[in-house]
Amino acid sequence: MIWENARNLCRDLQRGTVSSQDVMAEVYRRIDAINPQVNALVALLDRDEAMALAAAADQVPVAQRGPLHGLPMAPKDARWLAVKMSPDSVGPTRTKPSSSGPQRSGMPTSAPSA
Repeated sequence: MIWENARNLCRDLQRGTVSSQDVMAEVYRRIDAINPQVNALVALLDRDEAMALAAAADQVPVAQRGPLHGLPMAPKDARWLAVKMSPDSVGPTRTKPSSSGPQRSGMPTSAPSA
């Protein structure tokens, strides 16, 4: 079960022609097959918890589903960054917990010390 693109997958989830549980099962099958070699996902949600969330998403009536409803996502694991919205900035101000001040770029200038 592979989709041509995310737009078609979102459409199928929103219409209810594919279930979130089926998608989540496929996602974890692919993670099991590929992630041991690439280690791209280091903070993975427990499979049973993910499947429970998918089951809950499937229970939402089709008429109430948004455009990304039921779509599994893997946001970048950047737990060492604190992201805050600054009232005087256009976007988020990223700061390291021990930094001397905010960094306005999208990426930190250095990694955290251990």
